Amino acid sequence: MNSTKLLILLVFTPFMLRSQTVDGINLAEKPEITYVEIRDRLYSIGLRKHAVIIEFGQGNKHYLDSSQVLNPDGKEVRLNSGIDALNHFTQWGWDLLYQPVVLADSSGSVVYHYFLKRRK
Repeated sequence: MNSTKLLILLVFTPFMLRSQTVDGINLAEKPEITYVEIRDRLYSIGLRKHAVIIEFGQGNKHYLDSSQVLNPDGKEVRLNSGIDALNHFTQWGWDLLYQPVVLADSSGSVVYHYFLKRRK
């Protein structure tokens, strides 16, 4: 019985790893979404250090609020930084495509950008 469960888990794991939900949209169900941008805004002042925004064409998201990301089990994933988000997304079937030069904005905040492409 245990070997059957293990076999089923091994067969379906690659599909489960690709099933993440961002702001209520399951990216695995949207094959037309090929590229994703992770924006990590690092604040220079205040109690909150990072706001991690996942952008895939769903429209402007306010910089103060991090994106809500659910793992394949439907549990919320707290993204501590852009690198943390990058680690999760590479496990979920995305590859880093490009990371441009990092610049500070007029308020002194730094925004890191990571552009990812869905793995085929």
